[in-house]
Amino acid sequence: MALAGATLDHQDQFEGAGVPNCVRSILLETFVECDRFTGTSYRAANWIHLGRTQGRGKLDRHKLFGKPLKDIYVYPLDRRFRTVLTAPLPPTSLPHLTE
Repeated sequence: MALAGATLDHQDQFEGAGVPNCVRSILLETFVECDRFTGTSYRAANWIHLGRTQGRGKLDRHKLFGKPLKDIYVYPLDRRFRTVLTAPLPPTSLPHLTE
C-alpha cells in the first residue's frame, strides 16, 4: 500500500538534510478540486475531510486571482495524531528557533 511507505519515504528524503530525528510524518494531506472531482475515493479510504479552500493561491494576498475551490483531506499516519499535534514542544526540540 502506498500509504504504508509514506513515513519511510519522508525519512529517506529528509535524513541528513538537517531535520532532527524527532521530526516524523503525522498526517498526509491532499487537495481535491471540487468542480471536477467529488473525493469519493478519499472518503472511502477513511481520509478526513477538513474543509474547503477559499480559491486563493498562496501568493494571492488581495484576492486578485480566482483559483478553483478545493476540498482538503488528511490521512493520519499515527492514531495519536491529535495528541501529537497539540502537545507542547520542549524549547530544546527546535534549536534553530532558539538562536
